[in-house]
Amino acid sequence: MVVVLAIATNAGYGQEYASKPLRMVTSSPGGGPDFMVRLIGPALASGFGQQVITDNRGGAGGVIPGEMLARAAPDGYTLLLYGSTIWTAPLMRDKTP
Repeated sequence: MVVVLAIATNAGYGQEYASKPLRMVTSSPGGGPDFMVRLIGPALASGFGQQVITDNRGGAGGVIPGEMLARAAPDGYTLLLYGSTIWTAPLMRDKTP
């Protein structure tokens, strides 16, 4: 009985997070969000033991990075770091996801 309980509890843990590189999407290079990604990226990489890739996508007032995040697989490996102006983008456009 104890063996069955030990096996059952291990199955409940699931996969460990960060089994592949993390992708952090942000605005065009040289801005504040880009600086923050490059500042916290190495700490995330050492903490998770995986590479952190900075993906700069500028243009359209921040809508492009937001759309990339919305279309990414919902697995938690694509992260968005952007300023507060991105949250107003859906109010300004008709077809923002």
